[in-house]
Amino acid sequence: MSKNPKVDAFLHKLFGTTPGEGMQPKEAIAYSVAGFGQNFICTIIGSYLTVFMTDALGFDLNTKIGVMSGVMAVAWLMLGTRIFDAFNDPIMGSIVDRTRTKWGKCRPYLKWMAIPIGVVTILCFLPWYPKTGGGFAALSVIYVIWSVVYTVADVPYWGLSSAMTNNTDSRGKMLTVARLACTLGAGIVTVFVPIITSAVTAEYKYNELAVQTPVIVYQINDVNDSTKNIYVFDTEMQKAYFNGGDIKEGNLTEAAKAAGFKYGRTVIYDDKDNPKYLNIKFKKNGDIKSVEVKEEYYKQNFRSASGLLRTECADANQKTLSYTYFIAAIVLVVLAMPMFFYGFKNTKERFGAAEDDNPPTLGHNLGLLFKNKPLLLLVLSGILGGARMVYTYTGGLYFCKYALQNESAYSLLTMLVVPGGLVASVLCPWLTNKFGKKWTFIGSHVIGAVAMIILFFMWDFSAGALRAGGIYVAAICLVLIGIPQGISNIMTYAMIGDTVDYLEWKTGERGEGICFAMQTLMNKIGMAIGAFIGVLAYGMSNISPTDPVGNMDVAGLNKLWMMLVLSGVVSFIACIIPIFFYNLTEKRQREMVKEIAERKAAADITADLDIPVTPEA
Repeated sequence: MSKNPKVDAFLHKLFGTTPGEGMQPKEAIAYSVAGFGQNFICTIIGSYLTVFMTDALGFDLNTKIGVMSGVMAVAWLMLGTRIFDAFNDPIMGSIVDRTRTKWGKCRPYLKWMAIPIGVVTILCFLPWYPKTGGGFAALSVIYVIWSVVYTVADVPYWGLSSAMTNNTDSRGKMLTVARLACTLGAGIVTVFVPIITSAVTAEYKYNELAVQTPVIVYQINDVNDSTKNIYVFDTEMQKAYFNGGDIKEGNLTEAAKAAGFKYGRTVIYDDKDNPKYLNIKFKKNGDIKSVEVKEEYYKQNFRSASGLLRTECADANQKTLSYTYFIAAIVLVVLAMPMFFYGFKNTKERFGAAEDDNPPTLGHNLGLLFKNKPLLLLVLSGILGGARMVYTYTGGLYFCKYALQNESAYSLLTMLVVPGGLVASVLCPWLTNKFGKKWTFIGSHVIGAVAMIILFFMWDFSAGALRAGGIYVAAICLVLIGIPQGISNIMTYAMIGDTVDYLEWKTGERGEGICFAMQTLMNKIGMAIGAFIGVLAYGMSNISPTDPVGNMDVAGLNKLWMMLVLSGVVSFIACIIPIFFYNLTEKRQREMVKEIAERKAAADITADLDIPVTPEA
């Protein structure tokens, strides 16, 4: 502890602890430091492994893995592995509940797993995986191993909070600080990694403010010597104006078909590296006799290409990206591992199973789950809420990189969520005292749903871009969306801690491991859904990382936006429903803890007097 009495008093007030009695501030701080480091590793994998695979290694729309494209193979890998990993959590929870060491049952895993997690994290970002089915399979195996190793550390870490103290107020305050530390750790990674990757690949991207697109008037001559003019321009956006009597606007392919010919195109560049589609080759079809150019000129500012990759630089860009992610993973692992050891050294377990009891089996623990109705409601809510923040996962990075054409904007996007989340986190103890955990959770998620709906209508579907002035409304919406994120980051852990007390009151067994395994199960299913939707939206948009200028169109950008935002709206609303049936109030939890203490005291007196206990009939 500090040598300054005022600092000590502040820390005891912050964590709701009593000097010399039970958990002390030093332990709560160490617990938070471990979470801070853990989120370095969790975030580099959760937010960037998919982008590493699609954009750095090249498993994209142009690569085939079996019968599917590389990007879809990545999407299914993320979904399958994380769901597999999520259902490993109850198994790990049961292992934790059976663990017996001199350090306790949760704490030693911080020591044991620090180095294995670091090593496998680095292996995930090796830059030498070939762009083949074998390379994809090798990385997939490493990723599955990472998910299992991470589970072995993550489940006992969150279970440790319940073993350190059974005071719901102190535990809630400690978890508030710990979740803030976790958010800060994740925030550092999400802010700085895209800034770095954008900077090191800047030389491979266009720097002009806008693309010059050619306007070409073609004259189509048929066998009857009648003519049709077709005005082709803005081919990057796949649009055309043409006349076959009346002047119309439409898709270039449809325009060509209406004029009676087929076309193909080849990308060429001017001396300023502006992409142009001048080499449009017509294939005569039916009664077409000849095709000739009548007029050609340029039109400016159809679409900015600044920040998008130049096709001829695709290979160099991928190599630079792969090594950048590799170095970032090494740096984050080196920073994170000592924090695991610090958390192990400076925490202490006070509540848990005795050394000489009979450890529960997995089947027994699973049976306990179904006796814990409040926990099951929380799990259902967490799964339904898995897509709430999908835009902060990989999908958000794809959106910034291609729709906004500014990869580093992802840092701003994630930062905009922070103010609302930070205020909500700080106010969380006051809000729960005022309204209770249940209604605080529901109210915050209603705010998130409304903000997400408003955000949806800030998109101009005719242009495939944010509306004029919509950027400011979108920024406000993102700040508001941070409120439920900040609340749920803290609230669910505290509520699961309460369900541990409920389980002990109902069955006489605490089952911290199996209960907190449900939290990590919820987190991983949420990450699985978020990553899957993000990569799926990326695939459906038909954006190619090696030729984004030539592949993006309004329809694809609209699909990307709808997938990211509408999934969030549905998820915000759905996760509220189970919480309406959650009735474990703070008052009831305190009554249960008091009753548990009275039972234990009575049992101790009975044991001291050696009074035989007659089983109930």
